[in-house]
Amino acid sequence: SGEKYIIYGVDADTALRMPFNRADYYIRRPGTGMPSHCAAGTGILYKGLVNQSNGELTELPIIDCAVDMQVIIGLDTNSDGVVDSRVTNVGGLTAQQIRDQIKEVRVYILAQEGERDSSYKHESQVMVLGEFGLVKNLDLGSTIGADWNRYRWKQYALTVKPKSLSQ
Repeated sequence: SGEKYIIYGVDADTALRMPFNRADYYIRRPGTGMPSHCAAGTGILYKGLVNQSNGELTELPIIDCAVDMQVIIGLDTNSDGVVDSRVTNVGGLTAQQIRDQIKEVRVYILAQEGERDSSYKHESQVMVLGEFGLVKNLDLGSTIGADWNRYRWKQYALTVKPKSLSQ
C-alpha cells in the first residue's frame, strides 16, 4: 500500500538495439514551443526515452521553466545495506558495482514558479542545489539575466531508493 513500482516493458514486435530500456533526463530550451512566461535562460526538463527501433529519443516534457538540476547518488560501498558514500558521478564503477552499490538517488531541480512579477524581489542571486557537501551554486544573474530577481524560484527535491538493481 502506498508503494509504486515502475516496470519497463519492450515491444515484442521490435528488434532490440540494446538489452535494456534507457531514459535520459535533461534540461534544454527548444527552438519552438517554449512557454512565453518562462524567464530567459530557463528550459524544459525532459524525460528522453530511447527508441529501441532507431536509437532516437522520444521526449516527454516534465517541468517548464527549469533552470538546472543536480543528482546525488548514495552508495553502499561496504555491502552493509547502508549508504556510506555520496557522489555526483558513478564513472569508474563497473556495471556490477553500480547495480550492487546504488541504494539512493536524490534529484534537485530548480525551476521558476509562476510568471514574472515586477512587484516581487527575490533576495538571493545564488541558489544552492544539493546537500551533503555536493552542491551546485547557481548564479541566477548570469544564468537568467537582469530580471532574475523578478521571478519566484522553487527547488524540487526527489529521493528514490531503487530496488533489485543487482537481479
